[in-house]
Amino acid sequence: MENSAKYRGCIKVLNGKLYLPILISMILTAFLYSGAYAFEITISPNGKNDLEALPAALLKGAEEAFKVNKLGLDALDAGNLDSAMACFSRASSMLPIYSEAENNKAVVHFRRGNVSVAKM
Repeated sequence: MENSAKYRGCIKVLNGKLYLPILISMILTAFLYSGAYAFEITISPNGKNDLEALPAALLKGAEEAFKVNKLGLDALDAGNLDSAMACFSRASSMLPIYSEAENNKAVVHFRRGNVSVAKM
């Protein structure tokens, strides 16, 4: 059976399973423990737990952030900098480790002439 892998940002999906690089996993773990997300993992008496569903939930959240970022790119292409910035900010808040959204915010600052802010 052939291994099929696809990448979405820094997230790798191999044969339907989610793999995150170790550094990203550590950052994500620190973020989750910081209380930014409120969710609960339960362990049932039969030994199964919600950890099996966690990668799918994280992937779904990442995909939503990708969609919002895409809306921002469409707004940027149309020249609507305010809408683009709102979308990029939303995508960044949905997935704080999403560097592409942060980079796109810098592009908006650059196009507005705020070069010093864009370099930060």
